[in-house]
Amino acid sequence: MREVAIIGAGMTRFGELWNQSMRQMFVEAAAGALNDAGADRVDSMYVGCMSGGQFTGQEHLGPLMADQLGMTGVASVHVESACASGGVALRQAFIEVASGISDLVLATGIEKMTDGADVTNVLATAADQELEVYYGVTFPGLYAMIARAHMHTYGTTEEDLAWVSVKNHRHGAKNEKAQFPAEFTVEQVLASSMVAEPLRLLHCSPVSDGAAAVLLCPLDQAKQYTDRPVKIVGSGLATGSLALADRDDPAFLDSVQKSGEAAYKMAGVGPRDIQVAEVHDCFSIAEVCCIEALGFVEKGKGGPAAKDGFTAIGGCIPVNTSGGLKAKGHPVGATGVAHGWIGSELRGPHLPGGVIMPSPRYTREIPSRYRLEAGRCKGCGKVTYPARIICPSCRGEEIENVNLSPRGKVVTSTVIHVPPDDFLMEAPYAMAVVETPEGARLMTQVVDCEPSTVLPGLEVSLEFRLIRKEGKSGILCYGHKAVPVA
Repeated sequence: MREVAIIGAGMTRFGELWNQSMRQMFVEAAAGALNDAGADRVDSMYVGCMSGGQFTGQEHLGPLMADQLGMTGVASVHVESACASGGVALRQAFIEVASGISDLVLATGIEKMTDGADVTNVLATAADQELEVYYGVTFPGLYAMIARAHMHTYGTTEEDLAWVSVKNHRHGAKNEKAQFPAEFTVEQVLASSMVAEPLRLLHCSPVSDGAAAVLLCPLDQAKQYTDRPVKIVGSGLATGSLALADRDDPAFLDSVQKSGEAAYKMAGVGPRDIQVAEVHDCFSIAEVCCIEALGFVEKGKGGPAAKDGFTAIGGCIPVNTSGGLKAKGHPVGATGVAHGWIGSELRGPHLPGGVIMPSPRYTREIPSRYRLEAGRCKGCGKVTYPARIICPSCRGEEIENVNLSPRGKVVTSTVIHVPPDDFLMEAPYAMAVVETPEGARLMTQVVDCEPSTVLPGLEVSLEFRLIRKEGKSGILCYGHKAVPVA
């Protein structure tokens, strides 16, 4: 098995990124990792994402993101493992390089959580639906029960948990990419609103958007890309009972213990050899349980670790120096890869590259001002809708915005008879790929005509109209529809 190194890293800011789509966040992070290493290709990539399908309606992220990066044809796979999605993507990339199958592998993680989905319900899909969620428990509720068990068994207090939040926000205040780079006091944490007893709002990580990426290669090739490679010396993965009621000890994370032991064994080290750690603090009690399971403190002794300064910067073992999920943010699929990005910081000051552009969008304050904004590559002239950050033809990064003509011709079409729920009342209806005079192609519904008459070559105009009412929320969604030209 070959030795493996991280040679490049990129990461977006974490937070409520209203002006960036999922694909834009991905390209910013992935391009940052490639630019950091001076690489212009990869052999394969992994995309960690917990629930793109429910948060944004987008699955099949492997080929989509390869395409967005201008690397169509490269092997690219979506990895889902709840909050571990990004971490598993990184592990799979590590295994692929270590095995000799590939030399350059990109591990990425992403989540877009703030676009309107019911976050509580989506996150609950990572719990046991039949045995837990059916009865009304939430993810904060499960961790609240873990906290109660820890308090009952070991005497951990609410103040102990508050100190975890205080410590991580103190660390996060130094992280320019953190969602909440601000400090809080113990009193503020204990005065925040109750979520699930005994966990309060400031015991919980936030809802976040974000992406992270790291580029891996064999250690013996790393000097081709950087003079500061970070060697990966160990990796472990384990599972535990999904339902909390099935666990022998609800106050102990046995899967963390097992995966940690596997990583220690591969690396030839033990808990006492670790000098800094990033652990999963989705709730403050999770950090307490993780440092116990990893052997940094004795079982049952993790409660006062933050208050005593044991896990603070300057303490015996600094934990979550990035601010952790609590302050840095927790875009679920990106979190595990973000830990790897933070590991790359061991090289010293790090400036991730990447290109940030305004979000391609409809200008739709009023229908009369509606226009379609696309992007034209200054290098090869290719026009894409919406605007890409990286040209899919020449991989150029100089993209200018252009307004598309509101006319075009049908390239191919179909008639939908079995529609999605939000379109049940419209079936059957015509869908078509339309090409504008600028060469951009877009998917659209063709209206105001008999669906069977929509055939290749039909000339259409593109108009701003209501697309649908979205589900139970009743949100009005607007965009373009095509109308045959008389």
